[in-house]
Amino acid sequence: MNKLKSNPFFQLLTGTKSLIISHSMKKEIYKKDDVIFEEGNEPEYFYMVSSGKLKVSIGGKVIRILEEGDFFGEIALIKNKKRTATVYAANDVELYLIPKDSFELVRSEERRVGK
Repeated sequence: MNKLKSNPFFQLLTGTKSLIISHSMKKEIYKKDDVIFEEGNEPEYFYMVSSGKLKVSIGGKVIRILEEGDFFGEIALIKNKKRTATVYAANDVELYLIPKDSFELVRSEERRVGK
């Protein structure tokens, strides 16, 4: 729950929605060079980095490094478009994944309060 509250997407959540999100969230561990998702994939999850580092690449060129506390995957979910980059583990990584439908709960809450 602390991971959620420290993320700007989830700071407004209270009560039932917080519980739904926290119960739908799952932890995944990836090994070095494991691909999290590739350019052109349909969006399925929002990701939060618990530990480790990831590389984000477009067309094979690394454009960004993600590490503990970072999050990613929200743009494809918000715009309902395919992934525009490939993300893979630079070393062993622990991620928290929130399914698309649960992420939509958060978005509906943001729209309701005028964000």
